[in-house]
Amino acid sequence: MLFYLFLRYESKLESSQKTPLLYPSLLQNRAFVSGLYIILLYNFTAGFFICYPYYLQQFLSWSSLESGLAVLPYGIGFFLAPILSTKFSINSLTLARTGLILLIIGTIFSAVLFLVNPTPGLFIYIGLLVAGAGHGTVMPALLKKTMTTVSIQQAGQASGIISTSIQIGSVLGGAVIGSIFFTLTDVASPPIALATALTMIGFFQIIGLGITFTYKRLINIQND
Repeated sequence: MLFYLFLRYESKLESSQKTPLLYPSLLQNRAFVSGLYIILLYNFTAGFFICYPYYLQQFLSWSSLESGLAVLPYGIGFFLAPILSTKFSINSLTLARTGLILLIIGTIFSAVLFLVNPTPGLFIYIGLLVAGAGHGTVMPALLKKTMTTVSIQQAGQASGIISTSIQIGSVLGGAVIGSIFFTLTDVASPPIALATALTMIGFFQIIGLGITFTYKRLINIQND
């Protein structure tokens, strides 16, 4: 109720050409808000960094160093993908979709492999490399595209809202994916729990990928 009253007050300030603390028109910008949804779901990947190292250390008895090295393929993909993606003249939205597809393929492929072999091996590391490449590709492309939907005057505030969405997505993703993983470890085998957690990360990215098609239509309408 207080947030509603706050928005009403800010709307009055904006309509009377005064400077509000928060531009309500930003939250009425459907293209911008759709971008926020995708960013929110994309950051559910934070659940991976909770479940995977825990699985390696608690269930496979790997050391913290071994577990850290096992995450490295994901990190390599995350680091290299943004650098390599700048070499191609691809539309930002297409690039973001490509990243989401890579992230979906990498997480679900790795999930299937964990069901076949509970111990990480070459193919799982390849799957994590692909997922990491998708992770690294999505964010810069999506940020660039989302920021084009707002005016120059609102760019600073839009950037702050995006940063908030990233943080909320990471926390929410860690909570949701982590809850799924730790709940399943009580009723199923650890590989099944981890595979399910990875699959759910991929599932949320599928939702985000679906939103990109609505997002494109909204941008086209806005540009018209």
